[in-house]
Amino acid sequence: MVVQRFIVLLIALYSLMSSFLLSAAEKPSLMIRTVVYVDSSIAEIDAALTKLTPSHFSLVDTLPVQTVDPVYTVDTLQRSDNEFIRLTRQYLTTFGKGLTSSNLNHFHDSNRAVVIDAAYPDTQMALGLKSINRFAFDLANSLDGLIWDGETREIFSLEAWKQSRLEGWQGELPLVSDHILIFAHNNQGQLRSVTRGMAKFGYPDILVSQFSEHLSREVGNLMNLVSQLIIEGGRPNRSGLMPISIADLRDTAYKRELVSSLRRYTESHVLLQLRQGTRVDGDPNNYLLEVSFENAVGDNLEEKQERFLTALFLNSKEYQYSKRN
Repeated sequence: MVVQRFIVLLIALYSLMSSFLLSAAEKPSLMIRTVVYVDSSIAEIDAALTKLTPSHFSLVDTLPVQTVDPVYTVDTLQRSDNEFIRLTRQYLTTFGKGLTSSNLNHFHDSNRAVVIDAAYPDTQMALGLKSINRFAFDLANSLDGLIWDGETREIFSLEAWKQSRLEGWQGELPLVSDHILIFAHNNQGQLRSVTRGMAKFGYPDILVSQFSEHLSREVGNLMNLVSQLIIEGGRPNRSGLMPISIADLRDTAYKRELVSSLRRYTESHVLLQLRQGTRVDGDPNNYLLEVSFENAVGDNLEEKQERFLTALFLNSKEYQYSKRN
């Protein structure tokens, strides 16, 4: 029942996010799911939940589609429950963050999952997301558990969660590459990459399709850059055109790291064309903005991609990783 209830809310969120140029009154509440996997008794879990609560949140029986105040629900599932999300060892190896052999063995013994569903207005994004992330960390720390991010679909050790989800901020500004995952897969000889996790901030995920493997580094950097610029207030116009430049980023650790990875830094702008992306199985339950290179110079798609990315990054030396299936 907990899964069905959350899917209904996600459908409502997806339909209302068909354009992120909505006014504040039109926007739905932001909704996230976090799961803490534990090998603890019901009594131990209840004791921890009695002692620990997310600051600024109120506990409710059911999440509303829209709320003016941060609210959350908690459900405890047992391994025998149909709704218990079972993750294979291969999944843990691929999407695990900071997991040791001990963590993997401990997860295999986990017999319960504490499901935390939260909703908060987009005007309280930083407060809401920080609070829920801290709550999940404190609960997992209390019960010696592992934390699953329902948006990126990664599972974290305590230290990895702390480094990315708790420390991946500069004030109220999230450093997006610490909070999202770029997932790439081979589609008939061409790569297709999509971000997971932008819904936590109330924005679409970014999609780039039909590119060659040798462009992976620059495509990954582009997706992180566009995501960060959107978080910082960048917007395409009604035609989907968005001028972008590294120079437009705020002075954060992310910008400094990106600039240091470039062979040569330029403050020039390039014009990015965005359009509605088409979801496929495995994509996030979120609106997709696809990067189109149709306005770039070149005789074919690959040449357009290469020229566009070269103009923007001037042959960067490093790549913000993608996960590949």
